[in-house]
Amino acid sequence: MRALLVLLVMTSTAMADSQVINLLQFQTKSADAWERVHRQSDSLPLTQTELEKLAKAGIAERSIIEMMRTRKVLAVANADNLIKLKSAGATDAMISAMSAYAVAPNDGFDLAIRVDVKTPKSVQHAPYLFVEVWHTGKNRQEAMLHADLRGLFARGAVTVQRDRSDPLLPDAIRTVQFRTKVRTRHPGQLQVRVKLSQRPGLLTLGASNGKSLPGVKSYALSYPAVSLDSDCRLDLQAKRDELLKDSFGLTGGRLECRWD
Repeated sequence: MRALLVLLVMTSTAMADSQVINLLQFQTKSADAWERVHRQSDSLPLTQTELEKLAKAGIAERSIIEMMRTRKVLAVANADNLIKLKSAGATDAMISAMSAYAVAPNDGFDLAIRVDVKTPKSVQHAPYLFVEVWHTGKNRQEAMLHADLRGLFARGAVTVQRDRSDPLLPDAIRTVQFRTKVRTRHPGQLQVRVKLSQRPGLLTLGASNGKSLPGVKSYALSYPAVSLDSDCRLDLQAKRDELLKDSFGLTGGRLECRWD
């Protein structure tokens, strides 16, 4: 067998059956070697708990490393988790394999926002939409998003339909949709805070103690350190006051996230 390994090669005879190879190029005349390097599994990635169970059960080192390689590891390869795995009976080669095959930690999540604004005919005084992502554990702002609904309505960048529930009040429902990436590497409890305001320059929707300001709607989410998916969807419903043209309020909302 002739093998060309680029980037990382481990040549120790003692580690030949359990080596971790990260390669850019691999050439060999051995069908078995080629199949082993390119083998992948359709099973879900291994979790930290599953790896600890396998190590405690005495499963062969080579088998566990092969499962890590083909399935990947859904855990953060930090010092605490590596020590836990070692305490469960894992070998040094298995510890190295967890670091090599762990899924990359989350560095943010995709946030899709849909806003349905029910109004009579006039939208001249439509408000600004503010969405703040707040980390409750660290008491810090992760992101501040804003959109000029008035400008979007004026440009016609909306979908318009009619509310047929009451023929005497033919309100129009204008729908605006956004999608953005919220960057954060800090897992834990987050709040997505929402406010409609005629003021264009709000910098935060919270007070100095971290609590939401009056009139702000909050939606909680638990942000994981690592996950297969990282998609959230925020659906909001708003309505203009029947008498006050510049008074808009949130009447409902829902936040849903998918992590796996």
